[in-house]
Amino acid sequence: MTKEEVRPREIGHERNATMATFIDYKRVLMSLTNDLRRLNEFVGELDLKESSVLIDEVLDRLENDSFTVAVVGEFKRGKSTFINALLGGTVLPMDVLPCSATLNRVSYGLTPRVVVRYKDGREEDVPPDQLAEYVTKLTDQSEETSATVDEATVYYPSPYCRNNVDVIDTPGLNDSEAMTSVTLSVLPKIDAAIMVILGQAPFSEYERDFLENRLLTADLGRVVFVVNGIDNFNRPQDAQRAVQGIERRIQQQVMERAKEQFGPGSPEYETYVKKIGRPRVFGLSAFQALEAKQSGDQALLERSGFPVFEVELQRFLTERRGAIRLQVPVNRALGTCRDVLTALELRRSAMKLQRDDFEKAYRDSERELEDLKQRKADEMARIEAASDETRRKLAPLVDDLPDALTLAASQAIDQADIGVDDIKDAKKLKERLGKLVDNVLRRQSEKQSLAIETQINAALAAEVERLAEFSGAVGGLMEKINLNFGGVPVEESVHGRGEVAAAAIAVVTGFGGLWSGYREAGVKGAAVGAVASVGTMVAASVLLTIFSAPLTVPVAVAVGLASILPGKLAAGRLFRQEKIDRFRASYKEGVLAELAQGLTKVNFKFQVYDQVNTAFEQLREAVRKEANAALDNAEKTLLDLRLRYERDVGLGNLERQRFALIEQEAHRISEASARLSKQLVEILEI
Repeated sequence: MTKEEVRPREIGHERNATMATFIDYKRVLMSLTNDLRRLNEFVGELDLKESSVLIDEVLDRLENDSFTVAVVGEFKRGKSTFINALLGGTVLPMDVLPCSATLNRVSYGLTPRVVVRYKDGREEDVPPDQLAEYVTKLTDQSEETSATVDEATVYYPSPYCRNNVDVIDTPGLNDSEAMTSVTLSVLPKIDAAIMVILGQAPFSEYERDFLENRLLTADLGRVVFVVNGIDNFNRPQDAQRAVQGIERRIQQQVMERAKEQFGPGSPEYETYVKKIGRPRVFGLSAFQALEAKQSGDQALLERSGFPVFEVELQRFLTERRGAIRLQVPVNRALGTCRDVLTALELRRSAMKLQRDDFEKAYRDSERELEDLKQRKADEMARIEAASDETRRKLAPLVDDLPDALTLAASQAIDQADIGVDDIKDAKKLKERLGKLVDNVLRRQSEKQSLAIETQINAALAAEVERLAEFSGAVGGLMEKINLNFGGVPVEESVHGRGEVAAAAIAVVTGFGGLWSGYREAGVKGAAVGAVASVGTMVAASVLLTIFSAPLTVPVAVAVGLASILPGKLAAGRLFRQEKIDRFRASYKEGVLAELAQGLTKVNFKFQVYDQVNTAFEQLREAVRKEANAALDNAEKTLLDLRLRYERDVGLGNLERQRFALIEQEAHRISEASARLSKQLVEILEI
């Protein structure tokens, strides 16, 4: 039977998108960066130095902006071939045997070169054609060398990486426990994980376990599934059926696990389902795509299904993750424009006042400053009080964690199906029960952790919402001073141009805009890589701390304990009993003893409390930084007004012309930023 062509449009996904390509995203990013640099010039001329500091922080983040995509899957699924197809050339070693033994990062470089970073911190440049000697297990020598390597970075002139995308090749899952650990270590740090599955042998037992007990404990919303090898199907409908079947199976496992673990309809269930999202599954042929790109065969490339996948991956990265990253820079541009326009209006209006009116306006403005300083101190104390209250509410959950883990392990052993024949094969039974306990502890840890995460989310969300009014006071300080001196309201002049969306004004300051970024990251919950890659000036630093440890620490502890159990218990007395009930009781006694001993070594309360303290402290720091910037700018502006007024120095012709140009440009940037803010709000459905 001859094979029919498998056309990608038959098995792909189509969605309408805004800012859906890397080119669109880079264009927006470049324009926004240029506007921020322009604003930095203006605040320098107006002596708004603290505004310049805040802009510099945003620009630093934008300059280092990049997306990171990791490719994971069992060995012999074609991961390296898939990456080479994505990059458009043979960049990484490929072999029919399990190959990759380290994390291999591919970044853009004008000329090919390789930098190997060792676990002891050393770095070494190696010839690209010798990469396999450092990162594979193809020879005894290379395997020995790879064990000392932390990560290899391949710089390559790939068009794909030119879009600020780093691609990470991971060791094959199920190759060895050490290789699996290397792969798992990178998952929290990435924007997207692409799990490669073989179309002809979908969902091995290990892949099912990896999905259920590893990926679903993280954030499935960042996972894209690739069904590789569709060219090996005889008919297109067979390939389509395989892809659809895998998608149904993933969705079924997701829902079943959520119902089993949290109970249908519970708040935790709703949070979990919303977090993971709908599985993204694509069928393609990495082999065909690589061949097509290297030979320039466009027809073969279309048959491979790769173009559809690449478009969707771009959309996935730029629509959501890109939109999140752009929020704070946009907010910074809007806030700075307002400060610039207000400062200009102040300089014009103040010089027109009579002496008595000027002195009254000056005194009123000084009172505004003192009031805001006191308000800032009060808000700092209230944030600290909220942190204390959060710790108090978390105490019962944290205290219950050891008992919950112990009960879960005990019930799992009690309910385990053990037959007479099972006892005859002690090694096999040990492995099965050890895996059972391991998975149960993972799930119980995740359940407890999600409850902790939910409470932290709620506490921070409430605090950020509470701070919204103070955010407005901080952002409006210069405007109030402007009005004291009889200036034209800047907000009205901006509104009059009909371009500023209400949503944009609501998030005009840095920490005032925290809520929008926080909400998105909060929905994703444990998406540490997502949070880390948000790249926002305020939200990233806060959310990275918030969502990493409260969820992952208990899970990591449980996994560590469970991994100890099988080996330690195997050599003891557990398998000397012949009868099932005596064996079960003996096994449980040993497991619980090991678990109890392990739990005494971990101070859960300290770890969780430390994360709460750090999270709220960073929120305090964000508020303090924004408030101090507003206060400092206002004080310097008042001082400048006083000096000008006392010397009777108005605006000269050149200065007046320069200020007119600054005002015109600030209005343009404000309008452009407001339009972009409105688009981001629509994309993120805030």
